[in-house]
Amino acid sequence: MACYDDIISVKGLCSTPTVTPLYYLNDYGISLGKAAKLADDRYANGKAMIEAKINQAWEDTFSRITVDGFKYNQILVSAIVGGVPTDDSIVTLPATVGQDYVGYKFVLNSGCSLGRTYISQVRVRAMAAGTLTMISRCNGTDTTLYSGTVAAGWTVVNVNTSYDYDVSILVDRDTLAIAEGNGVTDFSGKDYSYLSYETVGTELAGMEINVQVRCDVSKHFCQFTSILAKAVVYRACALIYKEVLDTTRFNDIVILMGSNSDIATSTAKLAWFDSETNFFSLEDAKTVGLGMFQKELSLIKLPVAKCNCCAYCTGSFYKSTLP
Repeated sequence: MACYDDIISVKGLCSTPTVTPLYYLNDYGISLGKAAKLADDRYANGKAMIEAKINQAWEDTFSRITVDGFKYNQILVSAIVGGVPTDDSIVTLPATVGQDYVGYKFVLNSGCSLGRTYISQVRVRAMAAGTLTMISRCNGTDTTLYSGTVAAGWTVVNVNTSYDYDVSILVDRDTLAIAEGNGVTDFSGKDYSYLSYETVGTELAGMEINVQVRCDVSKHFCQFTSILAKAVVYRACALIYKEVLDTTRFNDIVILMGSNSDIATSTAKLAWFDSETNFFSLEDAKTVGLGMFQKELSLIKLPVAKCNCCAYCTGSFYKSTLP
């Protein structure tokens, strides 16, 4: 559950919000019926489209906010952990009694409050065909990342998941003969001190893990969702009005809007809500000015996050990172 769930909604949904929404899109010209007319085969229904656009609006708002000249969207560390010898010296990882899972555990150092461990991809070198069972172990919970038959050689598993806590990426050695690793690690990034790792098991597993430390600005902005919500409403409305131009359900839109000429009003409404996404010509766009989304963002004043590792100053001609 995201920190901003149920803050913005639309009237008429069958599901009951856990809390009373602060804003309804109905008050800004968006209804469930209108959304149902807009939703084409990209969405299951109007409700799904509205929820998708609200979530996108939150993410867009988080990414656009600058707090007193600071932003927090850095990647602090990018690393490939693990490795396997060349084919002429590769050997099978020996069996160890009582030890089912092998792999690597990643520890995010507590000094970076906005940091999160991100696992993008895992590659496992099988010595023979078998069943690959790969799990993540985080905060006492095991989650299956892959389970299936694989051939001898490399198997690639795309994980693309962030973790708030220490996380282990493990392979079940009882169901698959894997290579013995050599522990070669390639680090690149701002500072290696934000991430450490250790092996799980007495031998090095034959796997390579792409891991990063990413700054997650939502950890800070989630404290101020009620302040950010109005800007998100404007952004969500703009994204929904843009669907008038993108949808394949043109006949329904003509019925909804009244006539073909009235469809052009959606462009004006889009620009009024968010001038970043307007479709006026360059000359006409100059007279439109800032949209309500941009105006609302300019009024928001949030405290600077207490996380020197992620904060960096931005400007037109410079970028500097706090020590």
